[in-house]
Amino acid sequence: MKLLREAIRKIILEENACAGINKTLWSGILEMERLGLTMISIYSPEEYDSGLAKQIEIGVYDDLGRQVAYWFGTSKYGGDDCLGAFQCTNTDALDLRGTGIGALLYDVACELTGERGVSADRNEVSPSAWKMWVYMTLNDQTYDIKGSYDYDGKQTPDDPSDDCMSRSWEDYVERWDDDPNRNPLNYVFVKKDKSRPTLACLEERGMITYDED
Repeated sequence: MKLLREAIRKIILEENACAGINKTLWSGILEMERLGLTMISIYSPEEYDSGLAKQIEIGVYDDLGRQVAYWFGTSKYGGDDCLGAFQCTNTDALDLRGTGIGALLYDVACELTGERGVSADRNEVSPSAWKMWVYMTLNDQTYDIKGSYDYDGKQTPDDPSDDCMSRSWEDYVERWDDDPNRNPLNYVFVKKDKSRPTLACLEERGMITYDED
């Protein structure tokens, strides 16, 4: 039965825009469908590509319009360039943890921002968010690591593009590595597939809209 389900899944994915979506993200998409959830981004991919979008606001809503998950971020948080990445400032999957929807939100944020990519909050990161940044670090077939922050301003004094004072990594040295240059919370993540496959999948299934004014 398991082999049959896998075969059916493969056929379904190969016949539409969801081809190539990994199992974790696909689980999140199926769970959103099962729960009747939709996703709204305040900016479209085109607005990120043009430079118009200066922040990330993605919400997941139920059929009554209640927000059940979100991912917020901004560019040049605190005035720092931080390798051009959008900084995550607040995110939560609330009661949807373990469903794949959290990973889906991170992936959507990463796809929206294109070549600029996303990175963690520099001041504080929750244990659940830490797991998501580790997930992205370990999935190097899906995400490129753009670089590491000059976390104290002394590593590359002649390169202001990576000047991004960071403290959040210090809370997780025992879980990963005491070298800040190798910590997931100091990395910038860029989606390898530039065709934005997850967004294409969500769009085809009518599960995401862009609130463009």
